[in-house]
Amino acid sequence: MYLAIALRNESGLSQQKYCRQNGIAYNTFKYWVKKYNGEKKPVKPTQVKTFLPVQVNTTPEAHLLGHSNNEITITYPNGIEIKCPVDISTIQLKTLLTI
Repeated sequence: MYLAIALRNESGLSQQKYCRQNGIAYNTFKYWVKKYNGEKKPVKPTQVKTFLPVQVNTTPEAHLLGHSNNEITITYPNGIEIKCPVDISTIQLKTLLTI
C-alpha cells in the first residue's frame, strides 16, 4: 500500500492514471491515501499508544500448551496470535506490533 503511494508520487501521474496502468481499483487507492495521510498526522496526547501488560509463561506447562522455548507467542485480546523466533530483531518485532 505505502509502496504504491510512493511510486505514484514519484511517477507524476494522476491517481486515476496510475491506478489504470497498475491494475489498482481507484477507490481502493483513494482509501489507501486517506489512511496513509491519517497516519502521518501528529498524535494527539489522548491518542498516545501504550503497551499492554505482558505475561511471560516459562513454566513446564507451557510445553503442554504448544509453546516452544525457541519462539515468542504474542496473543492479542481478540485472540490473534503471532509466533516469532526468540532471536527476532527489535526492529522486526516493532514492525509486527505496529502494523
